[in-house]
Formats: sequence, structure tokens, C-alpha cells
Amino acid sequence: GRASALPLFGVPEKTIHFSLSMHDTTSGRRIREINKVLRKTKVLSHPNPQKAVECLEQLGPTFIKIGQIASNRSNLLKPEYCTAFEKLRARVPPMPFQTVQERLNESYGHPWQDVFAELDPTPLGSASIAQVHRARLHDGTVVAVKVRRPGIDATMEADITLMRRTVATFQFLTPANAMLTTAEHLIDELEAITRDELNFKVELNNLVRFYDDTQGQDGVTSPRPFPQFSTGDVLVMEFVDGIAVNDTAGAAQRGYDLPALGERLVQSYVTQVVDNGFFHADPHPGNIQVRDGELVWLDLGMTGKLTRGERTQVGRIFLSIATGDVFGLKKALLTMCRPDGEVDHGTLLQEVDRLVALYSAVAVEDLNVGQAFVDLIDLLRKHNMTLPSAFTMLGRGLLTIEGVIAKIAPQTSLVDIITEHVRNQMACFNNAKEKACTMMASSLMSAQAMSTLPKQAADTLDMLQKGQVKIGMETSLTEKLRGDVHTIAGRLSLALISAALLLASAQLLSSDLAAGSNPLRVISYVMGFSGFVLSAYTVVSIIRDRHLMRNNHQIK
Repeated sequence: GRASALPLFGVPEKTIHFSLSMHDTTSGRRIREINKVLRKTKVLSHPNPQKAVECLEQLGPTFIKIGQIASNRSNLLKPEYCTAFEKLRARVPPMPFQTVQERLNESYGHPWQDVFAELDPTPLGSASIAQVHRARLHDGTVVAVKVRRPGIDATMEADITLMRRTVATFQFLTPANAMLTTAEHLIDELEAITRDELNFKVELNNLVRFYDDTQGQDGVTSPRPFPQFSTGDVLVMEFVDGIAVNDTAGAAQRGYDLPALGERLVQSYVTQVVDNGFFHADPHPGNIQVRDGELVWLDLGMTGKLTRGERTQVGRIFLSIATGDVFGLKKALLTMCRPDGEVDHGTLLQEVDRLVALYSAVAVEDLNVGQAFVDLIDLLRKHNMTLPSAFTMLGRGLLTIEGVIAKIAPQTSLVDIITEHVRNQMACFNNAKEKACTMMASSLMSAQAMSTLPKQAADTLDMLQKGQVKIGMETSLTEKLRGDVHTIAGRLSLALISAALLLASAQLLSSDLAAGSNPLRVISYVMGFSGFVLSAYTVVSIIRDRHLMRNNHQIK
């Protein structure tokens, strides 16, 4: 059998077998449903992006989510399929209002009327995982209530289990298949994303953090969350009544300044990435509204997170792409990457050079930062170099933002805004203080390492003495080099012998043992004379060798 990599949605980890059990009626029924959809859409016999989207939508929420994840894998799919899958939205018939009320009562443990004074029976939107209703709290605040569909966790869990079984079966039949390994990674990513999206407490935490982050940005906000009324199945947030950010007609009617909105949108996104390390991973126009001239970020179900070090490297990548700094780009990329197989570093660096040279030839105002970012990620993947998953989200997010900017404010230079923001961020006091803290921490770690070095050295020497450590070394010396080493060793030996003879002679002559006509006195003179002769010979040999080297002659 093959064990699941992670427990599914809090359910204890299960063993997944290659073959379907005779008692597993759920999987058999689901396979028949999948075959029926495949035949109906004819996606296998006449494949095209539109049929693929239609097929995934009919297969349900799990496969829709797979399509959304696959849209970020341009190294696996053709560009037209990636573009089509980006538009996947789970459009399903709404739940009956009675079901919504039952879900609310079950989640709260008491009638929903204790929380809401009013609840609109008509949903604002209906998706595969949840649907949203407008409501009013008892204090008069208008809110949006997101209610999770019943049984959706079991449905998606069963689909993921079926996918794992299928991949495991093919791995058993065709081991060491790269495509199957990629499919397994996609399923792992699907499982992680779905677990977060099914638990509204995760999205609530995202809302709280994002709302706090936007409080320092002028003209930018997100819906105010209401943790006291939210649960794992119900999410309550401020109701936003605005227009989509790409609704140019509505913006003109309301007198909004589109270029200013475009610049503010880019500034906000770069701030999320470079300053906060917490960014919206699905910034399509439907998730960004304009209310009274203010940008409002919606739907925090998918977010990306960057560590402090990753944020620094992303800033350097932005700056390197914009300025054509090949060396800086290489350094930043290789700092973040980890090898996932054999890597030909020479070829990799050559292709990075060519890619950067290609973008360096483009005018700054025409440079597509998002596409450059995605191209770099695809190039690294082709060479078995893996980046953190948040970078893929960031690349697709930048492409989406650029599409929005192209429509609402085509004169806005995304590159200029990003470059200026990154430079200011790198030069600001907080960043300098952060660098100083990092350097101090590194110094402390180095000092700690130095303090343990003597003990480690002593332990190593002790192990060497006991024969617990063996060192293997293979050397290959040329004949000339071997001769030079032999000559040097001979000169050194003669020098040591002559020094020893001279010192011994001096010691004997200065002692009482060699007084008078003692034979030791004769021996001491012989030793001194021998030492003098050897010393003279050594000095003459060294002078001769130096002369030969200056005249490019071989040393004898």
C-alpha cells in the first residue's frame, strides 16, 4: 500500500492501496461519474482549452482547484491552457436557504437570529466550497456571511484519495516516471491549499492580518473581519459595496482618477510582497473593488507568505531585472533555489545570461516584470532548481496585476514603481536596522562557533589518535613538480643537519668534556667543520637554483 503524505482535513492518516477494494463503492461510483463527464465533454478525443475548462467545472470543486493550481505550471502546460485555467471559477447552483440556516444554527450551536438581525435569502455569490449572503448585525452593521457547503470536505477528501490511488498504481507499473512525480507534487499542493480553504479559521486569520497591514496604506483597505461571529464553517466580514477595479466605465461615472488608482494598486501589491511578506495570491479584478475612491482587497482564501530573507531576495530580483544586473540576479536566484536533481550549473547560468540579455534589450516602459518573473521560474524548474511555492504565486499575481494596469492605467510604469519602491525600502532606516540586527546575529553565531572550535578540534584530534577517523586523499603530481619537491626537501634536510652539527660542536667546545687533548675536542672540531661545509654547500645550491630559475633553466 501507499500511505497518504498528510492527514486529510484533520482526519487520521489512512493507508491508501493500489487497487480499489470491492467494498469501496464510493470510488467506483466516482470513477463512473468521471468517465461520463470525459465522454460528454469529448476532452480526450478533441482536446482544447475550452473543453478542458468545461470538463474540470463539471467534475467539481476538487478538479477545479487542480486546474487553478495547474494554471501556475507553465512548464507543464501550454500557455493557452494556463490562460484558460486561470479563469476557472466554481460556478454551481446555490444551496437552498433552508440549508444555509441549518448550517448557521449547527455552527453557532444556537439560532442564527441571535447573531444577525436580518439575513438576505438571496445569495450574493455561490461557489463550490461556500456561498455568501448579505446580513445585518443587531447593531446595524451590514456584513457578508460566508457559509461552507455541507459535506464538501468529505467530497474533496474522497477525490484526493482517488487521485493518490491512481498515481500510486501508475508508479507501481512505471517507476521513476517524472510526470507521475510532478502529479504527486500537484496533489500534495492541492491537499495543502484545500485544507486551508475548507477551514474558515485560516481565512479569518488571513483577513485579520491583511486588514492590520493595510491600515498603514493610504487609500487601501480590506473588509473588517468579525472573529467573534466566525467559526470553522462560517466567516463574517464587513460588506463591501463597490465596483470592480477594471470597471473603467463605472470609475469614470463616479469621477475616479484611474492613473492614481493604478499607481496605488501597484504600490499596495509591492508593499505586500517586499515590506510585509504577506500578499494576495489571487489578485484578479473580481477580488479588488473600488469604494469611494478607496481600493478594497477581497477574498483572502489564497495568500502567499515570504520570510524576511526571501523578501530581500525578491527585492533584489525586481531591481536586477529592471536594471539588467545579471550578476545580482544570479546571486539572488541561486540563494533562494535548492536543487531537486542533477543540475548543470554552467548551462543554467548561460541561459540566465541569455534571458536577462533579452529583457535588458527591452525599453523599461515595455518591460513585463511579471512575465520575466515567470520565465525565470520556468527556466529554473527546467534545470531541476526548485523555488519556494510562494514565488510561483507571486509570478502569476504580477501577471494579473499587469493585466489590470494595462486596462485602467496603461501609462503607468510598473517597472518604475517597483524599482523606486525597492530602492527606498533598501535605503530606509528600518531596513538598515534589520540588516544591522542580521549582521549582529551572524557575528554572535560566528563567535559562538569560534568558542566551540577548540573543543571540536580537540575532539577531532582525539578521534584521530584513537583511529576513529580516516582521511582518504588522492593526489596526482607531475614529474617536474615531484622533482622540485624532492630538491626542496633535500635542501631543508641539509640545512637542519648542518645546524645540528654546528650547535653540537659549539656545545661540546664550551663544556668541560672537550677540555685539553680529549678526543671529544677533536670530534667537536670535525662536527663544526662538517656543519660549516654543509651550510656553505646549501647556501651555494640555493644561489645557483635562483640563478637558474631567473634564466628559465630547469633546477637539477
